[in-house]
Amino acid sequence: MLQQFGDLNYIFIVNGKLSQMKNPFIFAVPLKPKASSVDWNNVVRKLNDTLQSIFRSDEKNFLVVLACQDRPETPYFNDPRFIYLPVNFPPQKDRKFGDRDKYAKIRLIGSWILQQNVEESYVMFLDADDLVHKSLVRYVLQDDNKSGYGIRDGYRFDTVNCELALQTGNFHGSCGSCFVGHFKKDDYPTDENDLNSHFGQFVRHSIREELAQQKGKSPVAVPFPAVVYMMNHIESTQMARKDGEIRTLRHRDVMAKDDAAKILKDQFGYEIPEREMESV
Repeated sequence: MLQQFGDLNYIFIVNGKLSQMKNPFIFAVPLKPKASSVDWNNVVRKLNDTLQSIFRSDEKNFLVVLACQDRPETPYFNDPRFIYLPVNFPPQKDRKFGDRDKYAKIRLIGSWILQQNVEESYVMFLDADDLVHKSLVRYVLQDDNKSGYGIRDGYRFDTVNCELALQTGNFHGSCGSCFVGHFKKDDYPTDENDLNSHFGQFVRHSIREELAQQKGKSPVAVPFPAVVYMMNHIESTQMARKDGEIRTLRHRDVMAKDDAAKILKDQFGYEIPEREMESV
C-alpha cells in the first residue's frame, strides 16, 4: 500500500513494516507498562495527548514507533505511520528503576529501524507524556543538516496547577524529549540487549548532544520552543524519583492563562482542562 505525504513516499507493508523510506523522521516512544503504572488509564490518556500533538504536525512524513509490554488503547492504530512493537522482556515493577525498562525499549526501537534497511534517518527520543510542536518535523526535514538538533527552548506545564512557563537555554537539562538525532544504518543496535551500538548510547538525554559530537556531528538548536514538558502528573518519572514531590513553577515565569491556552492549543494540539483531576 503506497501512502504519499507531502513530497516523500512511504511504502507500507500490510503488517506495518516499511519496505521503503526516504529520509524518514521517526519518533521513538518507550511506554511504561501496566506493572509499574499507578493508573494505566492515565498513562494511555497522556500518551494520546502526545500522539495527538504529533499527528497534528504540519509535515506528514513521519513515523511513530512505540514499544511496550502492553498494547495501549489508541485510535492511531488506524494510521499506517503508527508502529506498535510488543515487548517480550519482563517489566520493571519498581517505578524508581523504570529507566532500565525505558532504555531497553529505546534499543528495541533502534533494532526495528535497523531491520527496515534505512540508509539514514532522523530519530527523536520522545517521552510518552510530552507534547511536540506542530512545525518540528517540517523544520528538521527542510533544514536537513544531517547532524541533529537540540531542543534547548521549551515549555513546562504544571499539570497540578494548570500553569505554563517558557524555559529558555537549558530546557534539555530537565526534559528528556530534547533531541533529534541523525543516524545511519550501522549506528543501530541488533536487539534490545545490544549495549555497544552508537544509537544505544543515546538513552540518557543529558549527554545526547555530546555523543553526537563524538561522532563528528554538530547538533544545532531548534529555533523555537518545540516541546512541552508535562510536570507533576502521577505517572511522570520526576514524580517517581522524588516520591511524589511536586515542583512548582516560579510565579514570575508563569504565563497568563489565556496566552498559555492559545499556545498549547494552536501549537501543540492540547487543551488545558479546568483542573487536572489527579491525586498526587
